[in-house]
Amino acid sequence: MYELSLHKWYIDETYDRTIVRPTFRLADRMWARIDIGMIDGAVNGVARAIAWWGWLMRLFQSGQTQHYALGMTLGAALILTAYLLF
Repeated sequence: MYELSLHKWYIDETYDRTIVRPTFRLADRMWARIDIGMIDGAVNGVARAIAWWGWLMRLFQSGQTQHYALGMTLGAALILTAYLLF
């Protein structure tokens, strides 16, 4: 009895083996699958999509105002033509 009471009836050891260690193992597995796999994947995917969209838009932008004015004029003419014909 003295030995059992000296080690607090082994309650801490039992709690550690039955609750704490399995919880840590589960948390490690969930961290690897959910955090790294899903959350980081989604964040990195959004970043890649934005970078790709920026690269694509760079192809259409020259920085010259006359090109933008020409594009708006042609677009307005196209819309007006489609409106009048259909």
